[in-house]
Amino acid sequence: LDGSAGLFTDILLTAGTERQSARRPIYAARSTILVTGPDATIALHPANEPGLRATYILDYGLNSPISRQIFTLDVTPESYARDLARCRTFCTEAEARAMKAIGLAPHLRFADTLVFGARGPIDNALRFADEPARHKTLDLIGDLALCGFDLAGHVVAYRSGHTLNAEMSRRLVAEADAEEIRRVA
Repeated sequence: LDGSAGLFTDILLTAGTERQSARRPIYAARSTILVTGPDATIALHPANEPGLRATYILDYGLNSPISRQIFTLDVTPESYARDLARCRTFCTEAEARAMKAIGLAPHLRFADTLVFGARGPIDNALRFADEPARHKTLDLIGDLALCGFDLAGHVVAYRSGHTLNAEMSRRLVAEADAEEIRRVA
């Protein structure tokens, strides 16, 4: 595919939804839950109202071809489909060349993926000016969905990736188990 969740989202939307008889549990932290890694953090802050807000701060440093970006979204099925689903994964030209050198994805061209060179995307165009931060938000929401329950609050991630996101998911499951998942109405 194109490195986004767009086609999967289209298929699911085409299939439609069916109301379930049971309510899905919603976890809302009583206090901030923080997970840190080397040069990265992710935190879930308590909810002031129902729903999940996600903020991603993307920062590859001063010499990166990808500019610093911040993206925030109040997460709903509609906002997910409109603002995140079509945001593609990305890498720098140096990362793409390193992957090719070890034989990963030999059939892909830069035009098939979102590769950033010194002047921006190579042989491609951004779908959103902040597409990399949006894609990282897409990753974040997908990784947190592994918890098996919805979240209420504001999740803020700085430079996190799948590994730290998964660690946060494990931590949230442990916290929710200890609290027997509080519902937010």
